[in-house]
Amino acid sequence: MPAPNNGCQFCVSCQQFGSANSPFLRDLNSGTEVPGHPQVAYMTIRSVNDINAAPYDTAKLAGADDNYLLSGPSAPTHFTIISNATALAAMRAFIIAHENPPTGTPTPTTGTSAPPTSTPSGQCFFSSNYDHVVAGRAHNSFGYALANGSNQNLGLNNLYTTTKLRQTGANYYNIDRTCA
Repeated sequence: MPAPNNGCQFCVSCQQFGSANSPFLRDLNSGTEVPGHPQVAYMTIRSVNDINAAPYDTAKLAGADDNYLLSGPSAPTHFTIISNATALAAMRAFIIAHENPPTGTPTPTTGTSAPPTSTPSGQCFFSSNYDHVVAGRAHNSFGYALANGSNQNLGLNNLYTTTKLRQTGANYYNIDRTCA
């Protein structure tokens, strides 16, 4: 008699996420959701029509640089999100905006103390890309918000994509994930 099969245990991801107590999920859920490192940016893309991640906010990462939510009647499902034009555009914009992350050495976690680091000067703004454009910190270019001065691509010019900007000069703004 063949062994029972739930139809999914042959997929690696099903083995990893198949039970709440899998070794993969225990490791994933230990510590912080987004470990800090100056060269790593985090993004989630989730959809109100994703019944595999229910409720859809379970796909949100606390501390991520962007938690993008697709909503409305044409929002993709769990299986169509990877080919959804809006999701792909958001991913592309996020990658472009984070292509040249700041370099640096992570703070050591040993008992030694790290030398003090200088905090960049200038006012920080954390808003939707649409609000950055309306406030004059960014401008629209073919549906994308570009930071004034540096012309860094913030991503889609909409209310759902948020970016942290630091003003470093007169009408000059840079993406700065360290802004509080």
